[in-house]
Amino acid sequence: MSTKNINEHLKQVHELKRKRTIQKVKKAIDLLMDRNEKVNFNSISKTSGVSKATLYKNTEIRELIEKMRLQNTSLPSLLQIKREKEERYKGVMISSLKKRIKLLEEENSELKEELHQVSKRLEKYQNSMS
Repeated sequence: MSTKNINEHLKQVHELKRKRTIQKVKKAIDLLMDRNEKVNFNSISKTSGVSKATLYKNTEIRELIEKMRLQNTSLPSLLQIKREKEERYKGVMISSLKKRIKLLEEENSELKEELHQVSKRLEKYQNSMS
């Protein structure tokens, strides 16, 4: 093999390896996003099996990770969504319970008044019997 052919072959091998690395990284990003996990150099390195040094050296990969990391931080986490949902539920429950308390207090007041009226009648009746 001539030097020119060897160099061409090495370039092709290098390009193929670079494309596979980019594929691994993109697959890792998709997986992390699907799991709602943090997208950063460390998590992508662990998920993809690509070294952090490679992630930082390759400008295309680095820009992709930085872009996805920013995008990921702007999305609310599942925990945030759950907390917000719980807060809304608590608010609805509180207003519902306040309404119920008000109705029960009104009913209690009416029953007290009715008891008072019945007590008066009973007293009148007892007085008239004596």
